[in-house]
Amino acid sequence: SIGISAFYGCSGLTIINITDLDKWAEIEFGDINANPLYFNRSLYLNGQLVTEVKLNTAKKIGSYAFYNWYHLTSVTIPNSVNKIGKSAFQYCKGLTSVYVEWKDADKIPSISSYVFPYSTCSLYVPSGTKSIYQGKEYWKKFKSIVDGVIITINNMDDSDGSIIADNNTSFTLYDNIKSISVPKELEDVTITYTRNFEKAGV
Repeated sequence: SIGISAFYGCSGLTIINITDLDKWAEIEFGDINANPLYFNRSLYLNGQLVTEVKLNTAKKIGSYAFYNWYHLTSVTIPNSVNKIGKSAFQYCKGLTSVYVEWKDADKIPSISSYVFPYSTCSLYVPSGTKSIYQGKEYWKKFKSIVDGVIITINNMDDSDGSIIADNNTSFTLYDNIKSISVPKELEDVTITYTRNFEKAGV
């Protein structure tokens, strides 16, 4: 954890560089002044500015963990996360998409009123779970809740990614795609692709 006001007054801070997003996510910050993002508003991973976060192994997201991160546009939260602290994504003004993987109602963490920018952000949930999230306090406050399934994309450069899609979804894949796994739940998906691509897992 990082104590209260640890970075108080550090308005000249220009770069925050980390090496592990999952470990950063688990830090408990004592207040907004304990997190240097309050002043810098940008986070770098191994020297590269990060705008999209896909957590993989985190067990929790600490209080104020991503507070005031202006450049953050999307976040993927795995079902390994069992706690999301207060104001974790508050004032992330660029955040528009939150992807979650919990399918069981009792596994979905409780959240407070200031965790996400609900009015400007869409929540993407596993197929068949939309009604569960609509019944959960504060989760139901998102601008929209999209019920779909996760399509996993394997890139040539090992920087895997994923999207959530529903039937009748169309999307385009470019350049460095090695394989794509499309769940059987999807019956009608249109995929347009270019070189270095082979389709798998359908």
